[in-house]
Amino acid sequence: MALAAAALLAATGAPRPGWAAGEAPPLQAGALPHALSVHGGIGLYSAVGGTTALIVGPKLAFDGGFAMGRNVWLDLGLGLVFGGCMRRGDEGDCVLSPGQVVEPVAGIRVVTAPDGRFLGYARVVAGAVAISTDKHGTSSGGVVRGGVGIKGFGSGPVAFGVEGSVVVGAGSFTLNYGAPANTLVGFDLLLGAEVRF
Repeated sequence: MALAAAALLAATGAPRPGWAAGEAPPLQAGALPHALSVHGGIGLYSAVGGTTALIVGPKLAFDGGFAMGRNVWLDLGLGLVFGGCMRRGDEGDCVLSPGQVVEPVAGIRVVTAPDGRFLGYARVVAGAVAISTDKHGTSSGGVVRGGVGIKGFGSGPVAFGVEGSVVVGAGSFTLNYGAPANTLVGFDLLLGAEVRF
């Protein structure tokens, strides 16, 4: 009986209980058109070619999103990695290069249907990377990053989720002694929160 009544309401355009006449139904949180998020986790960059070197450490990522359609978003982001030194035995040198990474990017995010509480997405972004090491100055180049994630909404506009991504870059990267590397690869794994509005 209840299903028949709901179908009749939908067919006649009558307001559902709790909605005023002429009032649009409330948007699901996943369908709201703007988003801000912050994630934290682990980030890794490896310079390949010339002298191979690694930067690994805690990562913070900040993102802003703007809906361009039901399933396509403009994605703007900034990633920060703080690499530490892991010393090698009695030699005293660092297996991991201590330093900081700044990665501003922009691109596209494709999301699943935004009507449920769980939302999956894939994103491809491109931008620049600047790497500053304690002993070898600052290096820079261009990067492309691709990743996937899933998030879940509660009763409000805040979602919590997990994201993983890989990055490939080209430039001149001096992260260790020896000739500069011309290729950068890496990945990250992050947990965080997003608010829709």
